[in-house]
Parts: sequence; structure tokens; C-alpha cells
Amino acid sequence: MGCGGSKEADPGPPAHAAHELQSRQSRAGQQSRAGQRSRAGQQSRAGQQSRAGRQSRSGQQAVDHPKSRQQTSQSSRRKRPASSQEHPSSSQDNRQRRHSRIPPLTALEEEVPEDGAIRTDISTLSTLIDQHAENFYINRELVRGTITETILTDIVKGSGNETDVSQELSDRLQPYVQSPAGPTRDAHLLQLCEMAGRVRDMINRHPSEWTFGRWDTKSGAMLFPSVSRDYTEFMSAEYM
Repeated sequence: MGCGGSKEADPGPPAHAAHELQSRQSRAGQQSRAGQRSRAGQQSRAGQQSRAGRQSRSGQQAVDHPKSRQQTSQSSRRKRPASSQEHPSSSQDNRQRRHSRIPPLTALEEEVPEDGAIRTDISTLSTLIDQHAENFYINRELVRGTITETILTDIVKGSGNETDVSQELSDRLQPYVQSPAGPTRDAHLLQLCEMAGRVRDMINRHPSEWTFGRWDTKSGAMLFPSVSRDYTEFMSAEYM
């Protein structure tokens, strides 16, 4: 054989190297497939969870909406009767206004006074007038007649205010005052005018017609004129 006649064939990589290469390729393929399966599973689970979450929220909204509509309906039904009560009919308004204009009667106004009570108050008024004339004035007959006629006309048979009438009488009777009585005289004069107002209230509540006789200026001793009920004498005139 010559030294350049032929070349030896390349034996290639050793057998153990080829086997190791195949093993690496096989493991790489398995890892790639495992990674793909893992990602696919994760994506599948994520999709399921997303759909489940949407279905859960949708179900809750479906449950909440009927409740909301039911509450709105109930609220509307409750408000409507209240609105109708706040706006009564015009006829009811008119009746209420008529009743509000009529003041309620007190027990004293509803009660008809007895004849004995009227007689007592008139006698008390006569006594107060006589005491006032005796205690504060010099011309007692003139003062007594002036007071009696004034309070019968302006208070008992009229509508005069007790305070105003007492002040007017105090000014008119000032020239006949026997001594500076001051507030005591005015206070006693107001007291008898208030008693006259009490007599007026009693006879106004009584169904009978009440009249008073004239003052007897000639006698000089008259204390109080006569009193008649339905034009029949109820109390005789009083004299000293």
C-alpha cells in the first residue's frame, strides 16, 4: 500500500455523544410541551374565573333590581295617602274656618246666673258706692248720685271700660274731695266700677230684660234706684 493512496473514513461523533444529544433534545421538547400545557391551563382557569365573576355580579344585580323597584313602589304608595291628607277638600277647609271663628264658651258664660246671685251683687255695688261717698267726699249726696248714674249708664247698661270710667269719675269728683286721698280713693273707685262690670256680665247672661229706675234727686237720701226684671220690680229703691 502506498502512503497517499487512500484516506480513512471519518468515524463521526462517538456513540455516547450522539445519545446525549438525543436525550437533551427529548428533554427540551418535554419541557416545551409542559410549559405550553401549563400556560394553557392557567389561561383556561383565568377564563373560567372571569366568566364566573361576571355571572355572579350579573346575578346579584338581577336580585337587587327587583328589591329596588319594590322599595320605590312601596315608598310611592306610602307617600300618596299623606299627600291627600295634607290637601283636604275645600268644603272641609270652609268648615274648619267657620269653627275657628266661633270662640268656645267658658263654663261661666254658659251658666245662667240665679236671681239670688244678681241680687247679692247689686246690693254689694250699692254698698261700695255709699262707702266711697262717705269716706272721701264732702257733698256725699251729689257724689253718690253722680257715681250711680254714671256706672249704670256707661258700664251696667253700656259697654264702657271699667278703668276708663273710674278715671273719668275721679276727675269729675276731684272738687268734692274732703282730703288728699290720692291712690286710695282711685283704687276704691276702680273697685266699685269693676263690681258694676260684674253685674253687667250677669244680667247679660240672664234671659230676662233688666232695667233700673231713675235717681231720686229730691229725696236727698237715696242710696240706689229700683231694679226691674221683665218690667216687674225685682228690688226696691234703697234709701238711708
